[in-house]
Amino acid sequence: MYFPRSEEVIVEAVSRLLALAGFEVSTHVRLDGTEIDVVAIERAEPRPLVTIVEVKRRPKVKLLKQLRSRLAIADYLYAAMPYVYYAWALERIDPRVGLLLFFNPERVEVFRKARFLGNGARYLELAAEPPLPSIAPVR
Repeated sequence: MYFPRSEEVIVEAVSRLLALAGFEVSTHVRLDGTEIDVVAIERAEPRPLVTIVEVKRRPKVKLLKQLRSRLAIADYLYAAMPYVYYAWALERIDPRVGLLLFFNPERVEVFRKARFLGNGARYLELAAEPPLPSIAPVR
């Protein structure tokens, strides 16, 4: 059994899978004060579709909170984790959220497909907003 030493190993494997499927993939995206592990954009009409993936090496309650907040900004939302946690995920993760299981750096499988949420336009709006300028402290 292979167990990843870091979340980054899973992020890279998921990113590779999505890129091979034709998505434009970004990792560790800062948006509205939070970091999203993987964002995959599919060029479509009338607007691009946004798939968000939250990755956890060991799932925790924090993952459930992250997923709840991402529902409002994704067209498709997935959680990715080592396959040994699939039972935990099935019991606790919202059924609208898809599940990607990590077996090793070359093998990530879709265990449960995400349902279409239709909220990706909000992500695109937030991502298009210029960041607030940082103001140097006055001395």
